[in-house]
Amino acid sequence: MPPNKRNARGRQPRKRRKRRRAFGPISMIVLIIAVGVFVFSLYQLFINLWPYFEGGRIYDGVRLHITTEQIVDEGGNTRVRLSSIDFEGLREINPDTIAWLRFDQPEAINYPVVRSHDNAEYLTRAFDGSYNILGAIFMDMYNNANFRDRNTFIHGHNMHIGGGMFSQLSDYRDVAFARANPYFYIYTPDGFVRTYRVFAAAEVRDNDPRYQMNFVDDADFQNYLDMIRQSSFYIIEEVQVGVDSHIVTLSTCTNVRDEDRFILHGVLVALQAEWAD
Repeated sequence: MPPNKRNARGRQPRKRRKRRRAFGPISMIVLIIAVGVFVFSLYQLFINLWPYFEGGRIYDGVRLHITTEQIVDEGGNTRVRLSSIDFEGLREINPDTIAWLRFDQPEAINYPVVRSHDNAEYLTRAFDGSYNILGAIFMDMYNNANFRDRNTFIHGHNMHIGGGMFSQLSDYRDVAFARANPYFYIYTPDGFVRTYRVFAAAEVRDNDPRYQMNFVDDADFQNYLDMIRQSSFYIIEEVQVGVDSHIVTLSTCTNVRDEDRFILHGVLVALQAEWAD
């Protein structure tokens, strides 16, 4: 049996007791602040994300008014075709409805188009009239709703989250993407579908000359078309555009600077009647 360890006076040494630090007022304040910051951060996250969730829910409901089907095109590729649109039901929700816009790709661009008495209302108002930062896809107030203008402008937001509205329009910066997905379609309540062929794209300022929709004569319009091609990210030579053409210009923000815009030009290449039959 080993001998007991003793100190100089022959007594066994006392074990030191660890002091427990009390949960003092400073620690309590720090904890409260930390919890407060966490709760506030969650609240801010909810506030920032809720409009995207609610906007997505609204437009998912709106798409219940369209019917799609899968078809096989001439190249043997399977794609989605819009077979019918309940414009009567859409106009019951929003009397400003004038058309439906759809892309094969990006397939997320699949929305009703509205037109207001100004260009501010649908920046913050969803299709159902509720306040929402997604806004709506809308035709410029200075264009005619019949799409017979030489240059018709359609505006939409580039969202930071979710990829909705015109967020994916910038895919057309890439000429390969533009060639692989050359068409977009506009359906109108009179039973027509208009097919547009993409031929130019550019990043511009909000006061750029490209935002011209009225032209003095054929020469003025031709000068405009020449400017579009010369300043485009790419030139697609096989697409014919001239003074007898009707084009649609899609415009959205870049989310880099407030005054910057990305615009995509498409020329009308087909007009088909009674598309819903």
